[in-house]
Amino acid sequence: MKQYTLTILTIGLISGCATAPKDPTTLEDVYQDAMHTSGVISRINGNKIESATDLLNRKLDSQIITINELIKSSGNTESIEFAEELLGNIASLRQQYPANIAEKDPGYTNVETQVQPILDAALKKKLTEPVN
Repeated sequence: MKQYTLTILTIGLISGCATAPKDPTTLEDVYQDAMHTSGVISRINGNKIESATDLLNRKLDSQIITINELIKSSGNTESIEFAEELLGNIASLRQQYPANIAEKDPGYTNVETQVQPILDAALKKKLTEPVN
C-alpha cells in the first residue's frame, strides 16, 4: 500500500487537490519519483516539451491503471468516490489533450488499450451522475 500512496498524491496534484501521504513512503518510491521528475525537468529545460509531456502521460497511464485496481479492492466508499471523480477529471483532460503515445511508439498500444476503457467508463459516470 505504501507504493500507491505517493502515486495517488501525485495524481491528486493534477486535479488541484493534494494531501500528504498517510503512510511513510519507501526510499525506493521517492528515488523513482525524483528520477522521473528530474527527467521531465531536464526535457523541459532542453525545450523538449513533447518528450516531457510523453513521460508525464506514461506515468499518468500507470497511475490510472493502479487507481482502477485499487478501486476494485478498496472498501472505503469515500476514497472510491474521490478516485472515480479524479479518473473522470483525467478523462476530460485526455479528451482535450490526448496522449497518443502509441502513434509514436506502437509497442505502447497495449497500455493504451488498458487505459482507454477505464477513462471511457469514468467519463460516462461523470457525465451521467447528478451534480451535488
